[in-house]
Amino acid sequence: MLIGAAVGQTAGSPGLGLALGLASHYLLDAIPHDDRREVGHNPHPAPLLSGRNLRAAGELGVGALLIGALLLRCPGGHMVAVAAAVLGALLPDLIDFPLMAWRRVQVVHPQALHARVGPRHALLGNLTQLVTAAVGLAWLLFALSCF
Repeated sequence: MLIGAAVGQTAGSPGLGLALGLASHYLLDAIPHDDRREVGHNPHPAPLLSGRNLRAAGELGVGALLIGALLLRCPGGHMVAVAAAVLGALLPDLIDFPLMAWRRVQVVHPQALHARVGPRHALLGNLTQLVTAAVGLAWLLFALSCF
């Protein structure tokens, strides 16, 4: 989400932001990470109000609040381009997670392009996600001229 926001701010246009946000999703999926507990990748469908679904909703909410606050606080924010890029970055998950949870089908997540770490390397996979979020936040701050 943060990488998508940074991509949108850098792109400056909604159409380019949407396309590059979508591309960023697939590029980041190719980096080994740990998302086995996420809705779309868990072999056992979760009830709508399960812990992992609520955690995912919480992460989305915190990300949206952070990005929104930065866009309001920092000069030169391209709000529509950022929103389009974030939508592009989240779109594959917004399509496939419900389909996986309810029908065990993936439409836009080719397994050949998705690199996950196994349980033995979950800490490394989580660290990869943390570093990616930190890079996205730093890039967004720089692109927004916040420092």
